[in-house]
Amino acid sequence: IAIADPRIIQEIEGVITEFLNNRSWTDYSYQPHERIDCNFQLNITSEFPDSENAFSGSLLISSQRPVFNSDYETKMFVHSDPSVNFIYRPGLPLRFSENSFINNLSSILSFYAYLIIAMDFDSYGLMAGEPYYQKAQNILNIVPELPYNGDWFPNNNNRNRFWLLNNFTTTGYRKFRQGLYKYHREGLDVMFEDAEKGRREMMDALAIMESDYNNSPNQMIYQLFSNAKAQEVVEIFKAAPSFSDRNKVSRTMKKFDPSKTRILNELK
Repeated sequence: IAIADPRIIQEIEGVITEFLNNRSWTDYSYQPHERIDCNFQLNITSEFPDSENAFSGSLLISSQRPVFNSDYETKMFVHSDPSVNFIYRPGLPLRFSENSFINNLSSILSFYAYLIIAMDFDSYGLMAGEPYYQKAQNILNIVPELPYNGDWFPNNNNRNRFWLLNNFTTTGYRKFRQGLYKYHREGLDVMFEDAEKGRREMMDALAIMESDYNNSPNQMIYQLFSNAKAQEVVEIFKAAPSFSDRNKVSRTMKKFDPSKTRILNELK
């Protein structure tokens, strides 16, 4: 798009990178190679003519984590947020406070940073991500209700930030998070030592998730899971000797996200 001052785009890119990489998001100390591998891609699509340096765009967020005893990294979080509206003050760093709203851009970035961390912790320990879902909830709770902040609230759009976090924190979806742990720690992480055992645990994990899905279908977390895992599931279960197992996994994943049917049809 045509921006009044094109240099501001590069400046925004720089301050986002500095904000995400230089902030301590947890109380733990990590070596550089232990940090979560993630990517935030902001696509600015318009500039509001009636406000100085006010922009609208979309944000593509992804993260991955290593699998034990291998050089393979599994996708954890793949999501596109289509409604990112913000005002940027040139020459100033992004600021964030856990106790007060400062601006929409830093709140959105921090919200997704904590979601990524929460899911990563959930994949290593049962319900271990809880403190970080709560930090994301705190961000959501203090965002003011302004005309451009609709995606923080339970409006008619059930695919926004409010509902995404709600899916992780509502007790009705605990089994999804239990399945997330089992899929990774008891499934993927043992694949390179015992592939058959790993597949069995992953099948059990999908069955646990499916029990939640059947009670409340078409929620965001299942599409989120499918975005990250559909191709991975196909590659892992193509080697399963049992047609029944391949078919069961394919049916479950198609139920989670029918848009992945073409990919999942490879499990035959």
